[in-house]
Amino acid sequence: MPLGRFLAMSSNRSVMTTERSHALEQLADYPFDDLVEGLGSMFGQGWFPRDLLALPDNDRARTALLVDLVSAHRQSWNPGAAPIWIEHAERLGAAHPWWIQSEDFWPQFLDRHPSAIPSALAAARWWSGIFLVGRRLHQFAPPPWVADDSSAGDHDHQKIMGKVRGLLAKAESTPYPEEAEALSAKAQELISQYSIDVALLADSVEVPGGTRLYLDAPYTKAKFMLLSGIADANRCQAVFNSGTDTATLVGFSTDVTLTEVLFTSLLVQGTSAILAAGPQTGFDGSSSTRSWRNSFWFGYARRVEERLVEAADATSSAAAANNEALLPVLASRSEAVTNTLEELFPKLGSLSVSVSNGAGLMAGRSFADQADLSKSALKKKTRRGLGR
Repeated sequence: MPLGRFLAMSSNRSVMTTERSHALEQLADYPFDDLVEGLGSMFGQGWFPRDLLALPDNDRARTALLVDLVSAHRQSWNPGAAPIWIEHAERLGAAHPWWIQSEDFWPQFLDRHPSAIPSALAAARWWSGIFLVGRRLHQFAPPPWVADDSSAGDHDHQKIMGKVRGLLAKAESTPYPEEAEALSAKAQELISQYSIDVALLADSVEVPGGTRLYLDAPYTKAKFMLLSGIADANRCQAVFNSGTDTATLVGFSTDVTLTEVLFTSLLVQGTSAILAAGPQTGFDGSSSTRSWRNSFWFGYARRVEERLVEAADATSSAAAANNEALLPVLASRSEAVTNTLEELFPKLGSLSVSVSNGAGLMAGRSFADQADLSKSALKKKTRRGLGR
């Protein structure tokens, strides 16, 4: 190796070592256990992991640190915590701690993320400040260290969710529409049947909860319409906040979790179809890609909802034939969801939408037929939420 290159490499290592030592000295002012405790205080104030992930200016170092903080805090969660906590942690990638817990966290963090050395201190400071001044949000579920009183907190939930996730993952990855249709149908069948089982076994004191979803631009209104239709089918209700491009999903714990999982999968499938279609042009040769895609989402969302509605009566009748107590139970739970929604949002408005591309609209409806959700889908027959 040339002497000049060797000296340059040695100099770089020296700089990195000095930078690392300096960072560790300052990170000592932010003990990892204190940050984990601060995260717990946010959970106690109604924040979910996804709410924190969606904060503006959240860079890679802050996200990496958040994942580790959730992983650490997860060790104290109650085995019977509301399912939504596990869903958020899994989606974030916060499983078991990767670091040796008996040793100082920060040196291990910097070893794992050497490129984050300059920003690690900023990330620690940032999260420390967020935890210190975090405002209270509506508490949609008991904090994760508290057992969920509903039957959704039992061990069967994770088993069912594992099967549903597996089916939907295959539906998202297959290049064959017929296979995706069959896999999505089987997933909805599991979702619907499990939801009925939970409803029949649920404690009478169970109350509806909810969650906040962050819709990615563009086409947020159209994507909300997709969520809204799926929510109705699974006895939930959805509200759109146009100021923040967020949606609030209200329903019983199991129904909310399953609705979100299905929405995420159908969103992936719809996005794949749009990308596969490529750029679009109008009759005059000008680009119509944006209007086509916006209309596609509306057509896709509307057709998904229609197919769920078509299947609802048959599914409810078949289930009620085997258990005459089912329909009154479902009606009572739907009424409870509506009451909760009205308490949270006493002044709901209407959501104005527009569709300007007929070809995109029909393409969306056509693709929704391929992403059939099966005849096991259920429709909630209560007042619709905002945007429908």
